[in-house]
Amino acid sequence: MEDYVSKVGFELSSITVPGQLYRDVTSTWPKIVKVLKEDENFGSFINRRSYSKTLLKDIIKTNTNQDTIVQLVFNYVKNNIKFNGDIGKYTSETNPKTIFEKKSGNSADINLSLLTLLLEAKINAFPILLSTRSNGAHPGFPMITQFNNVVVGAQIGEKTILLDATDKNHMPDMIAFDNLCHEGLKISLTDENAEWISLEDPTISRKNVNYILTLDGENKITGTMYLSTTNYEAFDRRSSYQSASNEDDFLKSYKNGKPGLGIKKYKIDNLTNLNESLVESMDISIEDNVEEAGNLIYFTPLFYERTKENPFKLEERNFPVDFGHPTEETIRLNIEFPKEYQLDKVPKNEKIVLPEESASFTFMFANEPGKIVISSKILFKKSLYTPEEYHYLKELFKNIVRKQSEQIVLKKS
Repeated sequence: MEDYVSKVGFELSSITVPGQLYRDVTSTWPKIVKVLKEDENFGSFINRRSYSKTLLKDIIKTNTNQDTIVQLVFNYVKNNIKFNGDIGKYTSETNPKTIFEKKSGNSADINLSLLTLLLEAKINAFPILLSTRSNGAHPGFPMITQFNNVVVGAQIGEKTILLDATDKNHMPDMIAFDNLCHEGLKISLTDENAEWISLEDPTISRKNVNYILTLDGENKITGTMYLSTTNYEAFDRRSSYQSASNEDDFLKSYKNGKPGLGIKKYKIDNLTNLNESLVESMDISIEDNVEEAGNLIYFTPLFYERTKENPFKLEERNFPVDFGHPTEETIRLNIEFPKEYQLDKVPKNEKIVLPEESASFTFMFANEPGKIVISSKILFKKSLYTPEEYHYLKELFKNIVRKQSEQIVLKKS
């Protein structure tokens, strides 16, 4: 909310000390760039590349392809320097060699060390200053104090690749979620220019849940669930799995808030293969989610995946809705039921699309003897929605909650 509060901000512009020369600090972007390039914990740090030159030979070996070099260097840094949790635009040391030997550092230590290797490898790379989401939007004026973090950009042909080596689960063009602040300031290392560039991630982060289930005559549900995630959705799942003390604790955490869910034979694939979807599979049992009244059987088919509450409750909204990145959630359910059961009440197909197709919700139902197939898909193509689009979003979620809560009714013959 503080991003939208009118305020007066102060920035040190110049220093005048009697008997000494007048000194500019910051007043224009070129002056800010000049100060940064002269700073021993920024520009001077980047220029100390003798150790990087020695290190680089073992990292890239005989590779000459720029994309491959960027990937090799990025992998080396993120796997050999541990992020200590501190973010900053200035390094804690004045020499990259110290950071590589310590094998830990803050965000600037890691990303500017990455930059030294890329520059030594003759990659057109540069630092990008930003203000994290938690720090608040930068006002856009020449104010260096409003920046609190730095990532790296690499220009390969026509494309700019964003690099943030603070987490081993990051990939090229994936920066920390808190860094998704829409714009960053590209600092030129060849002159004193600076320009705002986009930090938007156009890639849709996908979550696909696929249930293959059987309802027996005792109203118990068993089967298999497959969970496939990509991009930021996969990043969150990988981080949760790796940070858990063991797999049992991870599954215990996953079952939290999912009453009646039992899990056996859990398997996870592509945990370290970041270029592939993270795929989880498990044999599951679902209890206490089916109600019986006379000869009728009731259950909500999306079980634990349904959206239970509309997050948008205000009548009016004056500020944007910022999801951070585009997302897609697809839930598919295939459930077989006993022959003596007949469908009595089922949801109808429905599709809702926002103007310019910026978001949509699709619910599809199909059936054949002894089997139900349901598909629910929620898609947000943008990370940011304007206040004018708020009512569309609110109405969309209202319909998602309504539709996903509809029950299937079976009748015993």
